[in-house]
Formats: sequence, C-alpha cells, structure tokens
Amino acid sequence: MSNFEPLSKAQLKIFGVAELHQTYWKEFCDACYGHFGFETNEIRTYEQKYETFCRCKCFITEEDGYEEKLLAVTEEDLRQLKNLQDWFYTLNESVDIIPTLYMFIRRIWTIKAKLKNDCQLISYICPRCKNIDYNQYLLNDNYRFTQKAVNWQSIKEVIKNSTDYALLKEMMNKEAFDKYTEDFEHLEEPENGISFMYNPVEESISTIVDLILEEQISTFNFELKELIAVLPKSNDCPNGSELKAFLFRLFMSYEESLSEIKLMLEEYPSPLNFVEMQKERNNLIQKFSETNLGKHWIQWMEYKDGIKHVAHYFMRHRNDFTEKEERDFFFTLDKIAIINDILMGECKKYWLEIEYPDEWFTMETTDNIEVTSDNAVIPQNCTEAIVKVMEPKFTLTNKVVMNSRKQIVKAASVIDLTTNVQVALLMAIGIEVKAIRPGTKCIDFIRALIGIGVIKYSDEKAIKNMADGMNRKLHGTKKKNKKVLPLPPKHIQWKEIDKTIGDAIYKAMTTEKL
Repeated sequence: MSNFEPLSKAQLKIFGVAELHQTYWKEFCDACYGHFGFETNEIRTYEQKYETFCRCKCFITEEDGYEEKLLAVTEEDLRQLKNLQDWFYTLNESVDIIPTLYMFIRRIWTIKAKLKNDCQLISYICPRCKNIDYNQYLLNDNYRFTQKAVNWQSIKEVIKNSTDYALLKEMMNKEAFDKYTEDFEHLEEPENGISFMYNPVEESISTIVDLILEEQISTFNFELKELIAVLPKSNDCPNGSELKAFLFRLFMSYEESLSEIKLMLEEYPSPLNFVEMQKERNNLIQKFSETNLGKHWIQWMEYKDGIKHVAHYFMRHRNDFTEKEERDFFFTLDKIAIINDILMGECKKYWLEIEYPDEWFTMETTDNIEVTSDNAVIPQNCTEAIVKVMEPKFTLTNKVVMNSRKQIVKAASVIDLTTNVQVALLMAIGIEVKAIRPGTKCIDFIRALIGIGVIKYSDEKAIKNMADGMNRKLHGTKKKNKKVLPLPPKHIQWKEIDKTIGDAIYKAMTTEKL
C-alpha cells in the first residue's frame, strides 16, 4: 500500500485555505454572519461563531451560485408579489377582506426584509450584473378601494370578529389603530367648514384597507428603489472592493465539496479509499494548475500578500470566464484543501470518524528525501536526468572539445545557485554551447544538477518552485500588468546584470581554467 505523501511547505501555503480563514474571518463575520440565520441564545466570540459557521455551512443551499447564497430576494419573489397585488385589487366584497389583506401584507413584509438584507450585502458581494428591470416590480400605490366599495361592512362590524381585530392591530401602527377602532363619537371642527359629530368606527372598512395599503406599499417601493440604486450596472467590481468580494466567495465555497469526499470514502474500503483520495488530490492540483484562475492562484499565493493580487485579478476579469468556471475554481480549491486535511489526520475537523490504516503516516524515503550536508543521498530520477539532459561533450568554435559535466560544474561555481534567475542563465548558456540538449525542461535540468552534486536535494516541490522561476525568466511572463520578454537565446544579446552574469558563466563554461 502507498504511504501518505504530504504536500511540501510551499504547496501547503498555496492551498492553505484555513490560514486565509483565520486571517480574514473577523472581517467576513462582521459583514455576513448575521445574515446566515444561525440560531443561538448565547453571546458568541469570533472563535465560537467560526465553529458555528463551519458546522452549519453545509445546510446552506448548494443549488445557487456563491453570489446568491446570502442574497435573499429573487425576481420570482417580486413577480409573485406583483401578481398577488393585481389579484387583490380585483376583490369587490368586504367579506374576509382583512384575512386576505393580511396575507398580502405579510408577503410584502417578507420581501421587504429580503430587500433590506440585500441592500446591506450588495456592496460587499459585488454580484454579476443581471440586466433585470426591477422598476417593473414597483407596486401600484394609486389604487383606492374607497372609490369602488359598495355596501362594504363598517369598521365597527368587522372588529367584532376577534381575529380581524387582532390582524388589524398587527398591520397598523398604534396611533392609527386606536383612532379607527375606538367606538367614540366626537366633534370634528374643520378650519373652513361646518362642525359635525364623527365616529371613525362607522367608516367603511375600505378606509382602513386603503390606509394600510398606502403605508405598506410606500415603504416597500422605497426599499425596492434602494436596492435598484445599489445593484451593479456591469460586472466591473468597484475599486477597493476586490478583496472582500473575493473572500466572500472563498468563505461561501467552504465545504462545498465535502459531500463528494464522503462518497469517495464510502465507495472504497480502507485503506484503498486513502490511496484513491491521495490520487484525487494530486490529480486535482494538476487540473487546477492548468486553468487560468488556478495558474494565477498558484503563481501568487506563495507570496505574503498574494491573496490581494489574486482577488484583484479575479474580480477584474469576470467577463473573461463563466460562472461555471468561477464555481469550479472555488469547488476544486475547497476539495484539495479538505482532502489534504483528511489525509493529514484532521478528519474530526469535518465531523468525520475515520480509522487510518496502520503506518499511513510513515513517509516513503523516495518521496521526501532528507539529505546529508555532503549530499550523500540522491534520488534516482535525478541521477537518470544527467544522461537525459547533458551531452557527453561539446565543441567550441575553435574546435576544442570540452567535457559537458565538468564544465557545467565549473560554471555553476560562479553563480548563486539559490537564485532561480542565475540558474536559468546557466541553463541558457549550457544550451547555447550545446552542453545541454535542446528542448530540455527546466525541471529536468535542475534534477541533473542535483544528480552531479551541484545542488542539494530537499523535495520535489522545491524543484518545481525553482523550475517555475526559471521558466518565467527564460520564456517571459506578465508581472504587474507589464509583459516581461523572454530571454534572448545568445548571451551576447543580454543586457545589464544578465549580461554581466552571463559573461562570467560563458567564460567558466568555455575555458578549462577560470
């Protein structure tokens, strides 16, 4: 059986989602925690809230995209409310008008609360533009039942029913309710008119219906207009909002993949399930690195503030990828992190009870070699790389034949082998003089240097990191929106510090003595 193959320190940093959670939880919690609706009767610390979030996050619907998970109101909500209003305005009789009105008003209250929720979150989430005309869902505030009510019951008759009385009390503010439900005749004295005795409860119930509708529709339309004002008009993220919007998606994708991972654990008997999970983790990392978003994540997350660069790139290039690509990016990142946690023995973090195979955590020496100071142990693939990469000999323009291995060792002595750029220059000159075979990959060249004792072996990830840095130097890259050109094939074309180092390497490579 295969043993556990841990990720390197660099990989753990790249896929260390838990560290990002610890760093940014307070900010996310302050903005979003209250919108989850997690029930609790005790004062909660940030740590306790995080535990609740991790435990209850899986109950949030997985059907919606990450942007919609906390946004409450939908176009269908507004459409149904508009239709309900149209139907309500067709009523012609006062029988059961109060329970029916209450049903309508309760629906207004529900959607109004959703509108308030979304207004608070829109600027934090920065959702994609949906190009929906929400003005069409503003409710009609000009309709009056008093203009068409014929033989409707009086208020006095309606409030005799205890249910209707209670519903009216809930729908009206105290001042208005007391005014229209107290059976008390008093003298009305208009400024320009004849005084008269007036008892509000003798009014038609349509008076109260219109009063309630006017107030509730007015506040609903106000909230909807507030939402319309903050909804994005394009997919462009406002300056300065990139990080918090990206982190929202990162937190909301947490544990999205857990159900799939549980199936994987159940599908295979132990210890085969661990072997398959390890393969899956490695395959996911490979596939992740082949996507544009994944490449950018891997490129930047080794650096201290890498998350800020990733967030800026992600939120500024949303027109370049689909919502599915966005979802796949976060889902894959989540899956890699969870699988690796489980493989490392942290199953209880996800409320899983798992029996780990005997000797699972005993690492095989071929996978992560600890070398001595004199580099006594060299992996086999590094020894094999010598023949794969190096020509036995190369010939100078003056027809002098040189030993490739010997000259590469000598040339390596004049550079800083801990600097990716200088190792890349060594490789470039090795190819130029034909000591290195054309088409050699950077990772194979590094292994060959390990094989001949020039570089000490630490682990495969260190080799990969050095190779990535060399590739950027040799083949060019984009850095802070500035394109870095590939290194010219001949060292005489190099400039500045590259030229100085290149001349020293070339001299060492092409002479028997320094």
